[in-house]
Amino acid sequence: MDSPIPNPPKEMARRLPRHETDNRVVVTLQTQFGQEKVRGRCSNLSEAGFGAVLAGEVQPGTTVLARLTLQGLEEPLEVKAEVRNRHGFGHGFQFVDITADQRRAVMRCIRAAEHEEVISAEAAAAMSTEHAHEPHTEETAEPPVEKESSGDGN
Repeated sequence: MDSPIPNPPKEMARRLPRHETDNRVVVTLQTQFGQEKVRGRCSNLSEAGFGAVLAGEVQPGTTVLARLTLQGLEEPLEVKAEVRNRHGFGHGFQFVDITADQRRAVMRCIRAAEHEEVISAEAAAAMSTEHAHEPHTEETAEPPVEKESSGDGN
């Protein structure tokens, strides 16, 4: 007797992992009235794109210029991106025509985030244990220096 085919998972595994972040983003899009800027917070970042919560709704399929303020970069990263999905104010963006320099900048931020995740997960517990066994000593203040007398014998 054949066994039934299992149901496919509701969400397929992503081809590139997302890394949690909390950075400013401003997306600029062309509307029938001209350019419109929508501000928000970048909530996650991957090599292929980013997720953001915006202060407005941008329809899937819309191409925008995204200005991401990412940790570790001196200047905000400006890159074209397309809205791939939207749930309320949450938007998923895919990078479009990303240059090699832009991709390297994104990868630097992702590597830094990966390092922080490793530190915060494993090293934090080890550091807590290590510091729990160290005696905590208070610094002693230097005794006040007496002022010299004005020369009248006092």
